[in-house]
Amino acid sequence: MNRRIFAAAVLLCVAGGACAHVGGHAPIDPTRIPLGDGKVTTDGPRKGYVLVCRLPRGGGGAQRAGPWISTDGATWDATKKISVQGSVDWPAGLKINVHGGAREIMSDGLPDHATGIFPIQPDDPAYQYDRNPNSIMPRLLDWRLPAHPEIAAQPYCLNMGAIGILLSGVRLFNAVDADGRDAVAHEVQDSCDGHPQRNGEYHYHSVSPCVVHDRPGHHSPLVGYAADGFGIYGNLGEHGVPLTDADLDACHGHTHRITVNGVSKVEYHYHATKEFPYTVGCFRGKPVQLDPRPRRFRPGGFRPPMDK
Repeated sequence: MNRRIFAAAVLLCVAGGACAHVGGHAPIDPTRIPLGDGKVTTDGPRKGYVLVCRLPRGGGGAQRAGPWISTDGATWDATKKISVQGSVDWPAGLKINVHGGAREIMSDGLPDHATGIFPIQPDDPAYQYDRNPNSIMPRLLDWRLPAHPEIAAQPYCLNMGAIGILLSGVRLFNAVDADGRDAVAHEVQDSCDGHPQRNGEYHYHSVSPCVVHDRPGHHSPLVGYAADGFGIYGNLGEHGVPLTDADLDACHGHTHRITVNGVSKVEYHYHATKEFPYTVGCFRGKPVQLDPRPRRFRPGGFRPPMDK
């Protein structure tokens, strides 16, 4: 955080008599981001960790550690990490409607932005570190999330697959790869921070920069929904102050007044950060079961998208 923003945050605290969720912690150095390897648990919520229902079984992921990861394995440099090359456009479709107590979300799983070329090509520099052999395929997404989610008595664990969806129409996975490592640091994604898994599902492990539309001095707008129905927002909290793990709870969220379904209300929500676990660390509400039987998309079986 620069000095001007930090000073503004301090003045807000003094004027208001309290300092609730306005940030003020040291910013994350993009050249020395703490590596999240091993920060996965099944024992309960823990700030800076991912609470999973089952530990990863291993297999897949990047084959070699890139030079952007420090030799001591403690940090990684986001300014030096490479991306998968290429630019491929997709016929994306996303439909979101609220019916009674449900938010109905339907997507073909393809993004509304360009992607890199997958499988990763042998002449792509990324191939030295990550030989992702998967192609991007349409994958039907048809979810009914709670439109008015409630905080549960106890947090819920995350699946190793989809944990939510961003407004690009793409699934959001948690922050670890199949080996329990920091997927954002180790795996080589494209310039929108996405890549496909073995079933062809293009997905993110963090909030894609191609989805974020932040304005300085303002709270980040909505970028997606977690499986429990709570909204996911960008990195800027109240008054536009960048947030770190220290500003959020163990599930990577907090509560204050935001606009939900066009109405201003006090509600819990998640935020993106520049450090592990990047998005949701556990579910603060009761999640719905997502993709119990993943289905391959069939041409002609998807209705035209409507306004978000």
